[in-house]
Amino acid sequence: MLDWLRKRAEAAQRRLAAAPGRDLPPGAASPPASGEAAARIATPTPAAVPDRPAHAAALAAGRPAEAQALAQRAVESAPDDIEAWVTIARVAVDRRRAADARRAIERLRALPAAGGRADWLAGLLEHQAGRREAAEAAYRTALGIDPMLADARFQLARLQREAGRWEEAIDSCRAAVAADPLHAEAQADLGAMLRDRGQGDAALPHLRAAVDADPRLARAWFNLALAQIDAAQWAPAAQSLERLVALEPRQAEAHHWLGHARMALGEPDAARAAYAAALAADAGFLRARWALAMAQIDPVPGSLQAEATSRAAFAQALERLTTWMRTRAPADAFEAVAVAQPFYLAYQDENPRELLAQYGRLCATAMAAWARKAGLGAPPAGAPGRRPLRVGIVSAHLHDHSVWNAIVRGWVEHADRSRVEFHLFALGGHEDDETAFARRRAAGFHRLGAWPDAARALAAARLDAVIYPEIGMHTATAKLAALRLAPLQLASWGHPVTTGLPTIDVYIGAEALEPADADAHYTERLERLPRLGCTPRRYGVAPERIDLVGAGLQAGERVLLCPGNPFKYGPAHDPLWVEVARRSPQGRLVFFRGGPEGLADRFERRLRVAFEAAGLEFHAKVSMQPWQSRARFFGWLAAADVFLDSAGFSGFNTVMQAVECGTPIVTLEGPSMRTRFGAGVLRQLGLGEWVASDAAGYAERVARLVGDAALRADVSARLRSGARVLFEDRAASTACVDLLERLAAAPPAR
Repeated sequence: MLDWLRKRAEAAQRRLAAAPGRDLPPGAASPPASGEAAARIATPTPAAVPDRPAHAAALAAGRPAEAQALAQRAVESAPDDIEAWVTIARVAVDRRRAADARRAIERLRALPAAGGRADWLAGLLEHQAGRREAAEAAYRTALGIDPMLADARFQLARLQREAGRWEEAIDSCRAAVAADPLHAEAQADLGAMLRDRGQGDAALPHLRAAVDADPRLARAWFNLALAQIDAAQWAPAAQSLERLVALEPRQAEAHHWLGHARMALGEPDAARAAYAAALAADAGFLRARWALAMAQIDPVPGSLQAEATSRAAFAQALERLTTWMRTRAPADAFEAVAVAQPFYLAYQDENPRELLAQYGRLCATAMAAWARKAGLGAPPAGAPGRRPLRVGIVSAHLHDHSVWNAIVRGWVEHADRSRVEFHLFALGGHEDDETAFARRRAAGFHRLGAWPDAARALAAARLDAVIYPEIGMHTATAKLAALRLAPLQLASWGHPVTTGLPTIDVYIGAEALEPADADAHYTERLERLPRLGCTPRRYGVAPERIDLVGAGLQAGERVLLCPGNPFKYGPAHDPLWVEVARRSPQGRLVFFRGGPEGLADRFERRLRVAFEAAGLEFHAKVSMQPWQSRARFFGWLAAADVFLDSAGFSGFNTVMQAVECGTPIVTLEGPSMRTRFGAGVLRQLGLGEWVASDAAGYAERVARLVGDAALRADVSARLRSGARVLFEDRAASTACVDLLERLAAAPPAR
């Protein structure tokens, strides 16, 4: 079972690496920790089947010796007991006692009421001996006698699957479950095959039917969990994996995937416990070791001390992982790269450059070993002076997504195609109207498969340069970026922090967003495009009207909109929100419970503690709203009196949406790009007076807007009138092309 589950897990890892929006850990209900849950789950028993003989029940429950003894007693008292002879034959086949099996089969042949079961069992013997043609003939003979014999249909499906005859195998499994919906193995195999072919929605009902019919069927629980993960059903996936580890406590793969599910649910403590359990079961399990290191970063730390402890734990775990990989030099190290990523490190205030540099070297070393083995040599130098340049953009978000809307769309839409050809390389299968727009505007659009095939495709494309707009947000993107697939490789601020990768030459920033000392934040060479460096998309969304009283606000309260995901709000800034509430008594802070739900719960608990410690009633000053559709979010922007940009990690897209709606904005400028998006936007609009440099200044600006309707109207009018400057800044695309031409002519030294 272990080898089978490991192969299935490796296939699942490849599928998730190519799938959109399945990054781990972020990627996103409060089930208990894995160890506690496993202790409480009683060992399940097979579903009851009406009139099932005791020997058949014992066989189904995995007690062959008991089944054999019960069946033998049954035939001693009733020599023509067909079901007992079937059990005897099955036990003999399973125990590889061919002579005993043949005697039982011949006894069945003498019983006309046995139908095709003798031939089915004979087929099992031939199949076990490796005589596939004879086995198939026997199965088909059995079905000729009894077309509704589900066991024969199921075994025929297995034989067809082994031969790579997938469509036939699926058809045979469908026939088996039509004949017997309680045939757990047929349901399980049908679900697994459908999932492998990308039909996850169709697979789920069959996998659920399998575990309902036989709760002891480990592979059904495993495939059900993976199908649920494919569908981002993290809580059900965690429950399925808990059932699996209750059945097989030493199953390392199950614990590993349980860790992913727990991390996606916003339960880092439970995730770490699951990864540790995987390593306890298999100390050489590198993917679990890697994931455990990344899981040390707490997405929503409970205090500043907890944040510091989390960071220190990550640094120590990263050092241990580096030492382990250097001393062991595992041949499959590349499989672990980016199975989980230090995504949440960017949401802490300290400069992560040194930690990410160590992480980047680890990734690049492992991926370089794979490249040598795969025969991928260094890419040839670009053709000097070639026009147009061939530039690839590799992304999992070439659709309606913040990375596309803010950065990539404008470059592609407005670039001079006589100077540069943008070839878009899409990871994952997500398609929408923006994807169709991308196909029309780009010189080429390529849908990539699993990362090894994607790496070969990119190398074969002979690009002058390749841009990765959002390294750190998607598994396959991170693997590819850790390879050298073009002579010039660039990153940008879809995930606004250095990549740490020695394979990335240049980081594309923007003059309005970077501080004077920004070079110290990057391992790459930083290049600043003018102003915002992009042409952000105007959404043009019709706001959905928000019933504020129905949403729990009091009539007359001023709406102070706080739009960030919970993990954007670090504990260092909790006093800021308390001070805002204190300085604006008629205001109500409105936060949104973005996923994972567990992180929203932790943020709410921590913020409540801060308010109560300050003597403020939390629910009188703060409203926690569900995550909103775009139209409803624009409705909240229209209803808001002030937009409170998140401190510690500013929100570019949400700030631009507030600009579009004319909602007055207050922001706190910090020391790095990720803390300066709001400040950069406001200064470009000539509204720098609403950029604060400290918490007191932030709260004071909010209070001024809350208390002065005329001031709010003036700021709103200035936002609306200046918005065109930002939404139609095509010069950013020209500057991007200029930069690419300059770098292609004189690549940065490595």
